[in-house]
Amino acid sequence: MEYRPLIERFNPEAFDADLIIGRADAAGMEYVCLTAKPHDGFCLWDSDWTGYNVLKSPYGKDILKELADASHRRDFGLGLYSSVRSMSRSIRIRR
Repeated sequence: MEYRPLIERFNPEAFDADLIIGRADAAGMEYVCLTAKPHDGFCLWDSDWTGYNVLKSPYGKDILKELADASHRRDFGLGLYSSVRSMSRSIRIRR
């Protein structure tokens, strides 16, 4: 499946970073982990590396920043996963 056209529909209007962190904290969790860039290459932050990011979607907000800010306000742990592989860019490695 080609994921790139889905950016035009990506709009998690109900996303509430404070609610997510608050509930995780209330449940006794010590941290949350966000997949900030899956294999398809869509970045949940304002990336200079690619235009394939959340700020170019209808949502238009930096999800990673919102979650990081909410985590800092509660002194709550935040882990990030960013796939090294990106199906949306071809990268050549020199040997």
